[in-house]
Amino acid sequence: MGTLEIELYSDRNIVQREIISSLLIDFARHHAKSQVSFDAVAAPPIAANWSLSAFEQPDHFILLSKIDGAIMGCVGLRPYENTIYENTCEMVFLFVKPAFRGFGFGHQLLESFLHLAREKNYSHVLFDPIQSHEAIRQLYLGFGFEEIPPIGHSQTEAKTWLLHTL
Repeated sequence: MGTLEIELYSDRNIVQREIISSLLIDFARHHAKSQVSFDAVAAPPIAANWSLSAFEQPDHFILLSKIDGAIMGCVGLRPYENTIYENTCEMVFLFVKPAFRGFGFGHQLLESFLHLAREKNYSHVLFDPIQSHEAIRQLYLGFGFEEIPPIGHSQTEAKTWLLHTL
C-alpha cells in the first residue's frame, strides 16, 4: 500500500464531491442490513447529496483519507446542540472502503478527527453508532469513548451512544 494522507474536503472540488458522494452511497448500502432507518438506505444518491450539502456550512467539516491520491475513506464533524454536554460536536459517517480495512486507516482517520475536534475547540464528541459490532465498539472504547444513553433523536436503534471528552 502507498502513503496515507488525510485532508479537509473543500466543497469547491467537484471531483472530491463526486467521490465523497460515492463513498456515502457505499456507506448507506454497507449499512442497509444493520439497524439503520434513515433515508440513505432507501435512496442512497439523494441522501449522499443531502449529506454533502449539509457539510457546506462553515462549522461542518469532512476529513478525507487517501492512498496515493485515491480517496478511500471519510468522516464528518458537525456541531451537536444538546442540553447535557456543552460545546459538543458529532462524528458522522466514519467509513473506510472494505478493501482498505484492517490496515489501521480507520484508526488514523479517527485520530485525525479527534485532532480536528480539539483544533475547533470542542469539549465533547458524540457518536450514534450504526452497528453494535463488538470490534467496532472496542475500537472506540480504546480511543477513550464511553457508552452513554442516547441523547435526543436517534436515526438508529442504538441502545447506547458513545461520548469522548476532549
